[in-house]
Amino acid sequence: MKKAMKKSFVESGGTVLSTNWDEVRKEKFAAVKRQAKILEFLFSTVHTIITKAAQLPRPPSKPDRSTMHRLRRLLLLLCLGLVVVWVWCVCVVVVIIWIWF
Repeated sequence: MKKAMKKSFVESGGTVLSTNWDEVRKEKFAAVKRQAKILEFLFSTVHTIITKAAQLPRPPSKPDRSTMHRLRRLLLLLCLGLVVVWVWCVCVVVVIIWIWF
């Protein structure tokens, strides 16, 4: 058994490990490149991921108008609030400078 394992492992370049000496004694194992096996594994994994992603439900194409209107109004209020805070800060700085000097 040890002899069979050693011969199969060494001849195949580490890709085959057999314990059957009757089978190993007659056979010559071809070395399979590990890079080819790694690439094959990566391609199969990517293919599986793409296949599963294609089966996922699609999101709605466009949000309804009421949601868009709310988002626009919220963005406008946020911008106006920032402008008001900025103007208030400028006024405070001007007053502080006026009082200081």
